[in-house]
Amino acid sequence: MRLPIRFLVAAAILATATIAARADAIAGVTGGTLIAIEINDPEGISWTQTGSYKDVTISAFLSSTGGNNGTGTVYLTDQIGPGTTVANQIAETTVSGLATEPATATTLFTGLDLGPGTYYLITASNLGGGGLGWNDYNGAAAIPGISGTNNFDEFSQGGGAAYPPASSFFSVGTNELDFQVTGDIAATPEPSSLILLGTGLLGIVGMTRRKYLGH
Repeated sequence: MRLPIRFLVAAAILATATIAARADAIAGVTGGTLIAIEINDPEGISWTQTGSYKDVTISAFLSSTGGNNGTGTVYLTDQIGPGTTVANQIAETTVSGLATEPATATTLFTGLDLGPGTYYLITASNLGGGGLGWNDYNGAAAIPGISGTNNFDEFSQGGGAAYPPASSFFSVGTNELDFQVTGDIAATPEPSSLILLGTGLLGIVGMTRRKYLGH
């Protein structure tokens, strides 16, 4: 009976050897009063994160504009402006059927793995400026407790390009386009826990060895 108990103890030590992964607010802007729907094409925001996250979800308040049923493409890239190519694209999705001023945010991407760096979330309407827009909120603020940095920049396209986000973007002011980025921090070993784990395992091995040598 002692041996199974020892292995249960070992399992408990192992369970405390790592910090459990937890959902974390990486970046985001929320709140405020809806004042307009931005329809610049393309248009986007950015954030910077210093950590690595798994199972990242990105959502944003997007709307239908011009009576065109909320249709457009959304890109996630690690660069914008001249020189950007499809190699800088991390993910892409097409959304359609969005209502005007929807009550909930639209989930754009899920299950992403994102390391440290700056990321750009860009909307590009497939209907030439109509069909898909960002909800613009007066007084929107950073989500409390975020681990990344909202760059609070809002970009719009300054010219055409072969790859939609690879154009001359310019800042159009402080970002008040609601969005949210969440993810799980990868579990990392704690030095003190590793020492505890090693000590516990050595003790179990020693006790088990003495038991069998006694026979």
